[in-house]
Amino acid sequence: ESAGVIFGGVTVITGVFGSLGGGLVLDALGSTLVNANIVCGVSVFVGLVLVLIAFLAARNFTIFIVLFGLGELALFMIQAPVNAIGMWSVPAALRPLAISMVTVSIHLLGDVPSPPLVGALQSALERCKPHDQADQQWRVSMSVISLLLFFSGCMFARGSFVSRKAKDYRKDDDLVVVASVAEEHHLHLPHGTPHQHPGHLNGPNDHEHQSQVSHGLGHTKGVVYSRGLGILDNGDVAGDQQPLLDPEDPGSSQPSPAGSSRQQSMQQAP
Repeated sequence: ESAGVIFGGVTVITGVFGSLGGGLVLDALGSTLVNANIVCGVSVFVGLVLVLIAFLAARNFTIFIVLFGLGELALFMIQAPVNAIGMWSVPAALRPLAISMVTVSIHLLGDVPSPPLVGALQSALERCKPHDQADQQWRVSMSVISLLLFFSGCMFARGSFVSRKAKDYRKDDDLVVVASVAEEHHLHLPHGTPHQHPGHLNGPNDHEHQSQVSHGLGHTKGVVYSRGLGILDNGDVAGDQQPLLDPEDPGSSQPSPAGSSRQQSMQQAP
């Protein structure tokens, strides 16, 4: 009974801190698809090594629970990056479905079939074994099941390479924000800027242009610019033929000195 309480407590604590830690590590490295897969892959491999040592080598309960807890901590660190990968890999309209499918897949392929599979393996290992040896077969069964993490780590490692050329749909969000701000202020976007909702760009030229615009987003002297499209600090939008609005008076069509200097900065930017 006390062992169950200890295991439950360790799982809760490592789950909380591991999930937070994974998100913090991803933020520190840079929130990209590549880094998210790297964090997941490294966490899985580290967790696998620690739990295998705990199952196979630890003969003292204290040492076992420390190693097992550290292994769980590493494994829980994939929670935030996995959800990030699921959301960044699809258009905004499909993100709720993507996250729900990730959750269903985790349960369907993980905690639903694992108890009967571990039980069947344990029973097979205990069969025809002396009583003193049968009690220790849990180490073998848990180690064998844990080896599935090696396959998971390899998939994340492969994902870190594949995602270098994969599309990050957060770039579509930038275009939607630009279009929304422009519509709110009744401004005209530069010719050729896509107005479609992300995921609705079906033509190859639209995708190419969208990628170029998204890639061109940058910051200089408080102005965000993208192929002739500028956004002031207060969210106003201006194109090549649209004067930057006065930040102090968004309803005015005459730029203030501050607005004029920002327009010059935008026009001089490559």
